[in-house]
Amino acid sequence: MSNHFTDPSGGLSPYGWTESLDQAFAEHREAGLEPARIARVDRGLCDAITGSGPVRAALALPHASDPLLTPCTGDWAALRPGREPRLVALLPRRSTIVRSSASRTSHGQVLAANVDTVVIAVPLSAPWTRPSWSGCWPSRGTAPPGR
Repeated sequence: MSNHFTDPSGGLSPYGWTESLDQAFAEHREAGLEPARIARVDRGLCDAITGSGPVRAALALPHASDPLLTPCTGDWAALRPGREPRLVALLPRRSTIVRSSASRTSHGQVLAANVDTVVIAVPLSAPWTRPSWSGCWPSRGTAPPGR
């Protein structure tokens, strides 16, 4: 097997496209779909980056009963190109950043997917308070400790 990866996505490598993502996308490519990285999601639409540039696309995924399965920034997706592009499938996530939902339910909300590095910045001028990291753990696609 060659170590040289030729990016057939048309230029998504700078956004994190890899050979393993390309292999996972093969079935979607055969169906005429195009890979895209979601940059923003709001009100049933998303901004996505494709090999040919940014697009605004409608979300055409089946409604997910679990809020953790809805598209978010960082997701890799299958996009049906055309005059009115539609996001029709998500590739499996490698990692997620999740917070408690803004509603009064016990559901979480995914803020970002497929994140490699997180930087937490605290201003030096603010009074020192001991941060609580009780909800933080390395993901690697596993459940949090004790769950």
